[in-house]
Amino acid sequence: MTILWRYHLALEFPEEIDALRAELSGCRITVAEERTEFERMLPDADIVVSGPLSAEEVRAAVRMKAHFLPYAGVNALPLADYAERGIVVANSHGNAAIVAERAVTLALAAAGRIVEFHNGLAAGLWARRDGRAQIFEYWRSLQGAECAVIGTGRIGRRIAELLRGFDCTVVGVRRRAAVAGEDGPFTRVTTDGGQAIETAAVVFLAVPLTDATRAMIDAQAISRMNGAILVNVSRGEIIDEHALYRSLCEHAGAGDAAKTSATGPAGRTPARRKPGVAAAGIDCWWRYPDSFTDVQLPSRLPFHRLPNVVMSPHAGSHTVEGKRGQLAETLENLRTYVNRGRPAAAVDLHAGY
Repeated sequence: MTILWRYHLALEFPEEIDALRAELSGCRITVAEERTEFERMLPDADIVVSGPLSAEEVRAAVRMKAHFLPYAGVNALPLADYAERGIVVANSHGNAAIVAERAVTLALAAAGRIVEFHNGLAAGLWARRDGRAQIFEYWRSLQGAECAVIGTGRIGRRIAELLRGFDCTVVGVRRRAAVAGEDGPFTRVTTDGGQAIETAAVVFLAVPLTDATRAMIDAQAISRMNGAILVNVSRGEIIDEHALYRSLCEHAGAGDAAKTSATGPAGRTPARRKPGVAAAGIDCWWRYPDSFTDVQLPSRLPFHRLPNVVMSPHAGSHTVEGKRGQLAETLENLRTYVNRGRPAAAVDLHAGY
């Protein structure tokens, strides 16, 4: 069996690949460093470990029985074609804890107005004003806040665990009803996402991109939010780009994004704020560069000019720990597929995750 790698993790952690070669001595394991080398070897590969293949590469991979992604999102793969050809797909969720940490970091940064205050102070502005009342620009605390986590998979569960440190009420939202004992780290789990986002001070998106989740946060959903902070560590297409931008523009500069704490005075339910999304922490976008060195803004709209947006370059897992986690689960997928005929984390090609 021939295993062909074309992914940076195999080059960053070569000792792990050498250990795999020793363990799976009956397999030929090759790491292609260049695209041309990968394309030349592709027709002979039984298992491919890489990101998405081009249409030409999919056709060239005539022996491919399995395609393993060293990360979670499989939305860019031709899943229907793979299902027709009987190609097994596996992904890796080994970076879940790190992505959850990034999500909570983005929430804290957006609620705390960290970037806005930093930029202001760089210009000598101290977020203060003249007057007898509220002489300081306020930021929002997450202490005791109600949060909605849309997606109760590994990332969503870890977000809930981290938020418990702030005494948050954490509502998990999933498609299917939870059975008794499945709430896990969540205060409760519901299928009613609309109700959950209406009362949440912070809404986290931690779902895969599928036909069911595409544009699920549309203008109507945004209008149901109560001045919430929206954090996206999923995919950009889950949110209506224009609707989010309009809502953020309506709140930018008005000050209502941070004039009260997330929970209101003394932990009471906050007064009704202006509807919509008041601030956002965004790691996943709508536009990406064609190469690693291209200069490319992440949206057709000027999110980068809004003071109530914290931007992150799809870097949720970009730590040594995150990458080692991704690699470890990819290696486990390979082991179980070679030894048992099925990877540890097989993707449902019809569901899309």
